[in-house]
Amino acid sequence: MTNSLGYFGPFGDEEALPGSVSQTGFGFFFQNAYNAKGDYGRCISDAASLFNGYLTYDLPFGKGRMFGGSSEPIVQAIIGGWSIASNFNLHSGFALYPHGPDNSGTGSASPRPDCVAGVSQSGSGQLVSPTTTGGVIGYQLLNPASVKPAAVGNFGTCAAGAFRGPGLTTSDLSIAKAFQISERANFQFLTQFINLTNTPIFGAPNTSQGSTFGLVTSSNPGRQVQFGMKLVF
Repeated sequence: MTNSLGYFGPFGDEEALPGSVSQTGFGFFFQNAYNAKGDYGRCISDAASLFNGYLTYDLPFGKGRMFGGSSEPIVQAIIGGWSIASNFNLHSGFALYPHGPDNSGTGSASPRPDCVAGVSQSGSGQLVSPTTTGGVIGYQLLNPASVKPAAVGNFGTCAAGAFRGPGLTTSDLSIAKAFQISERANFQFLTQFINLTNTPIFGAPNTSQGSTFGLVTSSNPGRQVQFGMKLVF
């Protein structure tokens, strides 16, 4: 929990792709400069649940292993020295700060809208037609009807960090083959699958109140495969 994003707050884990600017127009100050407690809410790096892990496994084939330990050298070279490794990341969405427009009449540097009681924050989960969003195409993560402009002369009622961005479930995989050169040195050939499951990794949705509120318009690349070589000594 926090009452301040800080100047670098809106540019965290999922906020935008490298080199781009997220939450355009958002200020880094209190909505009401005379009420710091009014901005107390979820920190931008807050995730309700998170689980990361990794595993490595040497396949049980070849010299010194369960299977094929007494095979001919040529067979050993083919079946031995294989290993696999994987890491996985699962987390719910990070906290997001809804903003604008400024109807308070105070010139608030970080205005927030009103959150509509009884209306779900969840969007349709569908691609939105550009005819309804001024030509913008995106994935509707949050419900635009869940926010509305604050009443004139009043600060917005949406709490700081009131919404959450997209969650993430992804895994990477590495397959390695080691060729023994000497007792203390080996040569490895690696094949690595980044985002093995080709899971969509969405950028943060637009959190500015309006027709494009809750719309995700960016994502990280899909599955990538790369090869490498490494000398271990």
